[in-house]
Amino acid sequence: MLTIQPKDDAFCTVKRKTKSNKKRNAVECWYECSKCGHTFIHGFNLNERRVLAGLPAKCPHCERKVLYWM
Repeated sequence: MLTIQPKDDAFCTVKRKTKSNKKRNAVECWYECSKCGHTFIHGFNLNERRVLAGLPAKCPHCERKVLYWM
């Protein structure tokens, strides 16, 4: 069986990065593009479900289609 994969450059994925901030007793989160590093959103104690629901269909920086999983 032959499956056709899309070109690697056609899509980008959203990476979630976190950092614990003991001063504020909070978790700093940011979501960025896997290809160009564009930061979609940055903040403290973000609700992942709300963030992913509000992401654009295309990355505004590299114009690739954004893939993400909820």
